[in-house]
Amino acid sequence: MMICTGGTFNSYKGYEGVYEYSEEDNVYCGKIINTDDIILFEGLNLSELYQSFKEAVDDYIEILKKFELKK
Repeated sequence: MMICTGGTFNSYKGYEGVYEYSEEDNVYCGKIINTDDIILFEGLNLSELYQSFKEAVDDYIEILKKFELKK
């Protein structure tokens, strides 16, 4: 089986994420779950993954502002 462990991130600026560990790829991969858009992030360890999650949220918010979209 490829996925061996996973979890969730608490809310950051109103967004939540879930993640799994891919043994095959040796990387954590995650997705922001409370949006209709697909927003993915990854990291080699949980600390890096959480930083990637926050950066993905911040980037997403900037895109929404740029195009004057509200989600």
